Amino acid sequence: MRYPYDPELAAAVVMMPEVDISDVPAARAAQAEQLADAVSAADEAGVDVEEVRWPGPEGAPDVLVRIYRPRCVRGPLPAILSLHGGGYVVGSPDVDHAWNLMLSRELPALVVSVDYRLAPEHPFPAGLEDCYAVLCRLAKDATELGIRADRIAVGGDSAGAGLAAGLALLARDRGGPDICFQLLMSPELDDRLATPSALEFTDTPVWNRRNARLSWDAYLGPGVPGSAGVPPYA
Repeated sequence: MRYPYDPELAAAVVMMPEVDISDVPAARAAQAEQLADAVSAADEAGVDVEEVRWPGPEGAPDVLVRIYRPRCVRGPLPAILSLHGGGYVVGSPDVDHAWNLMLSRELPALVVSVDYRLAPEHPFPAGLEDCYAVLCRLAKDATELGIRADRIAVGGDSAGAGLAAGLALLARDRGGPDICFQLLMSPELDDRLATPSALEFTDTPVWNRRNARLSWDAYLGPGVPGSAGVPPYA
């Protein structure tokens, strides 16, 4: 990497995987292979994990969710709707599996990770609507799920954080479930890619300007990113 950085980061930089989403199927296969060992080695002590399908948006398929429930905890729990990253085009609940286990165990909280539909096969707003459908189910069935409807948070990393931010706006504007907290980690928010950092740091490890442009083109459609017609929820 040609940019200066703190020396203690050197070991981490060389471990960062190269990501190229110009070939989406290949990128998905490579990520799945990279994650396989990490998922199998994750510490599931004290947490029950199950996968179920919840109703999706009207006319759309059901949505696969992975639910993390801490053991030996009494009383209604707070809940976290966890949205994985991946530039809107790659990723699955496996991306945040270890993180979600830790959150569920340490907080403790019920964590629901959403396997939302991905672009370019399913561009905006498909993935966002999947997340909204899961949020509504989470709030509607709060008692059955053993959670507090007034303590539902949303969060994610990268594209997942972008979805979480859009979801909070969508829920507000539709009069949907109240969200008590957002955890937005390095959110992918600005399709214009015109900030100083986006213009200066163009070839950084893992995620670079080329990937960012490909990501937004896949999610919104070629030629749409940066235009006046981009919805506020994207």
